[in-house]
Amino acid sequence: VDIKQVCSRLSISVFRNDEKVAGVTQSSTDKDFGKASFTLSEGVYEIVVIGHNGNGAATISYPYKITFANNLVSDTFYAYQELTVTGEKQELAITTSRSVSMFRFLLTDTIPSVVKKMKFYYTGGSSTFDATSGFGCVNSRQTVSFDVKSDERQFELYTFPHATEDELKMTVTALDNAGNTIQQKVFDAVPLIINCITTCEGAFFGDLGGDIITDGNQMTIRADSPEWNDTIKISF
Repeated sequence: VDIKQVCSRLSISVFRNDEKVAGVTQSSTDKDFGKASFTLSEGVYEIVVIGHNGNGAATISYPYKITFANNLVSDTFYAYQELTVTGEKQELAITTSRSVSMFRFLLTDTIPSVVKKMKFYYTGGSSTFDATSGFGCVNSRQTVSFDVKSDERQFELYTFPHATEDELKMTVTALDNAGNTIQQKVFDAVPLIINCITTCEGAFFGDLGGDIITDGNQMTIRADSPEWNDTIKISF
């Protein structure tokens, strides 16, 4: 599919001997989103492409160290490859692949009116990405908070696993307007697989909740299939 269908931001960086020699950042509102042109001298280069949906551009310090604004990870696609530049003009088509796992928290009970924020604190994943390996490269402590809407019972967050299969420790906390804890639960050993969704579903609030709910050299960037491969389900 066209990269614009799955990503709102795109960063493309070109490295030679660990030195960034060219780069561009794009937004989906840009006319040439998904296309880039560079003038490079002859030699061997590394190309890193990062497509995501976060706020602000990705920072590609090196091919093996990529960070995001406020360390918040969104649905992210990437590509990494070598390019040998000759004296002739070259056109390169690059296909990206999803590099994250999603944790989906699904409530089957009603959120009490006193709850104004849902906070997710998790360890085991990474907020920094290594494009050369396709995995996360630091041990991160990640926090994502959501302002609660009256009809909202599903929350989604992302991380970069350190391997094809990994685990998270997830602490979910419901807070009131003053930041007081109304309810909290800890989920150990939450399984993660790249390009898969782990759904954690259940009645979180117990007696606090309501009724159960039943229902130069030019590049063209594309995304691999945006469909998630599988879903892992955890009930509590």
